Amino acid sequence: AHEGKVYVGSLSGALFVVDAATGKLAWTVGTGDAIRGNPVIDGGRVYFGSWDDHLYAVDLKTQKLLWRADTGGVVQSTPVVERGRVVVGSRSAKLIAYDAETGKEVWHHAYADGSWVESSAIAAAGTLYVGSSDSLKLSAIAPETGRELWQFKTGGWTWATPMFASGTLYVGAISGYPYYFDGVTLRHGFHAIDAATGREKWRFTPLPTQGYVT
Repeated sequence: AHEGKVYVGSLSGALFVVDAATGKLAWTVGTGDAIRGNPVIDGGRVYFGSWDDHLYAVDLKTQKLLWRADTGGVVQSTPVVERGRVVVGSRSAKLIAYDAETGKEVWHHAYADGSWVESSAIAAAGTLYVGSSDSLKLSAIAPETGRELWQFKTGGWTWATPMFASGTLYVGAISGYPYYFDGVTLRHGFHAIDAATGREKWRFTPLPTQGYVT
């Protein structure tokens, strides 16, 4: 919610802006496919990704599209705004930073193994932290350049958004069987990681559940 209005995406590809007190539709903007991540408001704009591969920036006062950027793949995650840049991952196997004013790409961090970036990045303590899919890791990324500072191998898909508190990162990893890469067994668990060094503090491993994903 922001200034009395609620911003919500939909599977229809529309971003709806609804009056928080009455539920009346204030305005809407459309995309070419589903909006599954959360919209982010910063500097009088709302930023959000779509399954049509694009990241959108819309002016809150005029409700006009300011820019949209082609990420090269489905955007499942929520963008984060840090130091005048909008950072988002996609199924292009990249984490990409765009200039918040123009939508021009500033840098990208490519995953050499082709891992989707389903996780939503967070900004904390001057660093970006983001999970991955088939890379099976959590990464610390320099917000100025996109360089990976460290990585922690979770052993499972880290699709979730990391949490940061008092210098510690918390993130879960999920597993599935059978895995579609030969010779790889996924490992599920919940991890506490030192945000400065990438070293594990502790790990909690719950019992497996029935079904494909554990």
